[in-house]
Amino acid sequence: MLVTRASHGLDSEFARGAQMRLGEGIAGWVAMRNEALLLGEKPPNEELGRHYKTERTISCALSLPLSLGDRVVGVLNVNRIRQSEPFRPDHLEVLRVFGDHIAAVIDRAEMMERLGSRTRELEEDVEKLAELNHMKDVFLSTASHELKTPLSSVLAYAELLEDQEGKLTPEQAREFLGRLRGEATRLLGIVDDILDLSRLESGKLALKLGQVSLNGIVSAAIETTKALAQKYGVEMRAELDESLPTAGMDEVRVRQAVTSLLVNGVKFG
Repeated sequence: MLVTRASHGLDSEFARGAQMRLGEGIAGWVAMRNEALLLGEKPPNEELGRHYKTERTISCALSLPLSLGDRVVGVLNVNRIRQSEPFRPDHLEVLRVFGDHIAAVIDRAEMMERLGSRTRELEEDVEKLAELNHMKDVFLSTASHELKTPLSSVLAYAELLEDQEGKLTPEQAREFLGRLRGEATRLLGIVDDILDLSRLESGKLALKLGQVSLNGIVSAAIETTKALAQKYGVEMRAELDESLPTAGMDEVRVRQAVTSLLVNGVKFG
């Protein structure tokens, strides 16, 4: 499609905003064949004659392609209106030199536009990468905090089992081993979260909702934090309302939130 980008003179009003496909009109014929034309009042052949507009008062015209090798980037038309002196071949040669310069300028302008567009795309990509890196930093910082609490509990229970070897009753040993297993399972879930980096790219966190006992979540969070509380000399007591019903929530996420609250209370309370 050819679109008029600039026009001047008596014919400018007619040409303003004009559009035509390759092969349509004189300009379309020139662009499609990459050939220059010198035209008088009468068409040189029948093929060009069908593009002549008898209602216009053009006495002669020059039309040449603005090309770089085989690539046509535009068409330059120069018309004489109601003038007896026609264009000559030497006029066409002068216009060819002018047209070569115009084609080079258009090519550079298109290149700059492409470079500008690519630069904007790269800037957007860099911005997205920076945002993604920030999200990863936040995620890894949070995951590191989440890993330390259950890992500290695992180590504390393991040390307790080692120090009290032969002194614990079978029931106490089973209780400690059950707590170790629970904390190890929680650690495994957090590690799975860290490895699941695909959610960072979308910026979304998938919740696994289910009917969960809030008392159970609080009790588990307390058990996780007990070893840390003993280290800081903090006594932990729970008063739970057994009449609380289950609620729809993500058990892992809510327990992480409650545990974080307890840990911060132990450390900074």
